Amino acid sequence: MKKQIRIGLIIFLFISCKSEVVNSGKKINVEVDERIELLAVVQHFTTWANFGHTRYDLTYKSEIEEYFKPYSNHEAIKLCQELYDFGFNADAPPAFVLYYSALPDFQQILPYTEYLINRAGSELKLKVFANSLRDFAIKSNFIDFYNSKTDFYNQVVDSIKENISDNYINILESYYGDEKVSYTIIASPLFHSGGFGPQIQSNNGELIYSIQGPKKSINGFPVFGDKEYFEGIMLHEFSHSFVNPNTEKNLEAINNSENLFMPIENKMKRIGYTYWATCVNEHLVRTNVARMSAKLNHNKNDILKQEFDSGFIYIYDLDSLMEEYANSRDVYTTYEDFYPEIIKYFDYTNQ
Repeated sequence: MKKQIRIGLIIFLFISCKSEVVNSGKKINVEVDERIELLAVVQHFTTWANFGHTRYDLTYKSEIEEYFKPYSNHEAIKLCQELYDFGFNADAPPAFVLYYSALPDFQQILPYTEYLINRAGSELKLKVFANSLRDFAIKSNFIDFYNSKTDFYNQVVDSIKENISDNYINILESYYGDEKVSYTIIASPLFHSGGFGPQIQSNNGELIYSIQGPKKSINGFPVFGDKEYFEGIMLHEFSHSFVNPNTEKNLEAINNSENLFMPIENKMKRIGYTYWATCVNEHLVRTNVARMSAKLNHNKNDILKQEFDSGFIYIYDLDSLMEEYANSRDVYTTYEDFYPEIIKYFDYTNQ
């Protein structure tokens, strides 16, 4: 058994399916996380799975269906469905379980953010849901199932490790002029092919995550994409931890330009971006990823065109704006320093 540090506490895990890649004194952790897998199992029996889980045929998915179906009427699944219907879906549940210690204890170790509380409707709802997840894990012997998949999880981690070879941390921290305490890639075979980028504020600083699902399956095994695809998803999800807090700090100013949402609102809502501030974050992250990807020898113009064709119509302007940032780092040491210029761009475009 290994020791694993989770959110400022040292906890003995019942299993460790994890690997690390050294990057300039820091490490990118790559793992399958039992808290995320517990959540994914519960979600599998809700309507969220129709949209938010992988559409590929996986042996693992069939095994989960067979093993956990007798518990499909458990209170955790009912509560998960109710929270999903309320709007506690997408990025919120994966972030939520990261505020808890490893199983079997699954105890809250940091206070919830206002964001999570608002998404769920109340702090009490989150606590009740957490208790139900713990009970589901006990009643279903989830730990036994999880432990039985050690070899599979290690194969997943190893397959991702093959795509982690460049200095991603340096690229991110140099681009944004900011540092994070830790970087963790969590592979979840049941999740959809996109990803989530939660950040947890620990006592030691910010822990950031890229939670990713498979892009396809081969003979029932989840494949998380080739190197170029994987790099794009990873940089995207990590970037949210640099971009989103700046938007949140300037939310009122950003919302002053919400009329810019109207031309793309229908298309954005179809892909899950229902608010202008969320759409702004997606524009900014995708612009930044295109520029960082160029440092990894990917074609920036091809990436920008793909994003524009997907409905992100302000991305070419933002790319030009970020050229100013890149050429003026003596003035704008950090991305946060430059963010007022981003607000000015949206204000000007909104006139």
